[in-house]
Amino acid sequence: MANLIDDGSLVFIFLDAKRNWIRRAKAGEAFHSNKGIIEYDDLIGRPFGIKVLSHQGKEFQIHKPSQTDIQIAMGRNTQIIYPKDAGTILIEAQINAGSRVVESGTGSGALTGILSRAVGKNGHVYTYEIREDMYR
Repeated sequence: MANLIDDGSLVFIFLDAKRNWIRRAKAGEAFHSNKGIIEYDDLIGRPFGIKVLSHQGKEFQIHKPSQTDIQIAMGRNTQIIYPKDAGTILIEAQINAGSRVVESGTGSGALTGILSRAVGKNGHVYTYEIREDMYR
């Protein structure tokens, strides 16, 4: 069964190596760029990996974003732990399924997301943040 785009799914909208975006596909809304508009209603219910044309006729590829795509797209409001460094952290700290992890400084949540995927449903990540702007 194909992995379909649902209302509320994160989508990786790819034009080229320098112009790509991660957005949440919401029914009734649209993605706008200088290369045209893509209606999310035209994506919902279709499989990831499709190519669509904007209203200007420009071709975009629509993919399911990887954890790395999401992490890099977060920007750097705080110090981000990139995937290669996160892998080292997971190995050195022996974090795996079922682990309980305490994280000091949630920040953007990039590492928190990686930790939660690593510990799985039977593990738990306790994260603390003192900066109110980051907490929100």
